[in-house]
Amino acid sequence: MKMLTMLTILLLRLEETMVKQKVDYYEILQLIKDNGKNGILQSELWKKIGATSREGSRIASKLLKFGLIGRKRVLHNGKWTYRLLPTKLPVNIESIMDLPCAFCTDQERCGEEKYITPERCEKLTNYLMKNLKN
Repeated sequence: MKMLTMLTILLLRLEETMVKQKVDYYEILQLIKDNGKNGILQSELWKKIGATSREGSRIASKLLKFGLIGRKRVLHNGKWTYRLLPTKLPVNIESIMDLPCAFCTDQERCGEEKYITPERCEKLTNYLMKNLKN
């Protein structure tokens, strides 16, 4: 009876280890990206995903190898550590939502050698002047 219990405990621990080793790299990359261009400290990320320093370093190495993240050495609370940075951030189209060209009714007549040109477009000029003031 005791032997069976020990075997069960051993199997459960092995299963736990295997589950921990199953890494969702996409989820980890999203956590890094969610922190924006400033990224996240390695230690903070390891805490969030419940990884040891060793496991975390392996994960970071794999993401670095594929060029999905960058790593910057920083001094944090008197200790040297690394900040993991995303190499590509999600695209933000807010800055061009008001761009008149996107929804212009004169698109067919606009172009380099056409009746309307970007250089002489009143809508585009007004947009640029408005954004220059901001």
